[in-house]
Amino acid sequence: MNARWTLLIAAALLLVFVVSPLHTAYGQDPNPSSSTSTSTSSSTSSNSTPSNSTPSNSTPSNSAPSVLPIVPFVEPSPDIPAAYVLRVIICDIPVFESPAGVVIPGANVFAGQTFYADPFDTIAADGSHWTQFFDGAFAYPFIPSVCVQ
Repeated sequence: MNARWTLLIAAALLLVFVVSPLHTAYGQDPNPSSSTSTSTSSSTSSNSTPSNSTPSNSTPSNSAPSVLPIVPFVEPSPDIPAAYVLRVIICDIPVFESPAGVVIPGANVFAGQTFYADPFDTIAADGSHWTQFFDGAFAYPFIPSVCVQ
C-alpha cells in the first residue's frame, strides 16, 4: 500500500513541477497558421506554390518564448513571539480583543486546536485570568486561561 501512495505522490509532483511549467513555457503558438488554406490552394492548382516558404508547424527560434515567470507575492507577516510556547485549546470559546473585553465577531477557537501562547496570564480588572495567543495576525487576541492547557 505504501508503494502505491509513494508512486502516486511522485506522479503528482512530476505533473505539478515538471509537466505544468513546460506546458506554460512551450505552449501552443500564439499565431498559428491555418493549414486548411494551404491544402485548399494546393488542391485547386497543382502548379501553384505556397505563398509562405516556411512550414506551418515550424519550431520556435533558439530563444524561449517571451513569457515572464510567475513570481509569488509574499506579504510581510509577523513572527511568533520568542517567549510564546505551544499550547492546546481545551474548550470552544469566542476570541476577545482584550482581557474580559469585547468579543471579536466571527472569531472562535475550538477544542483541540494548538496555538503559540504567552506563558504568563494577564489578569483583568475583574480578577479573571486571560491568555494572549498568536494566531498569525499582528494583533494578539485573548481567551480565558481555563481554556488553555
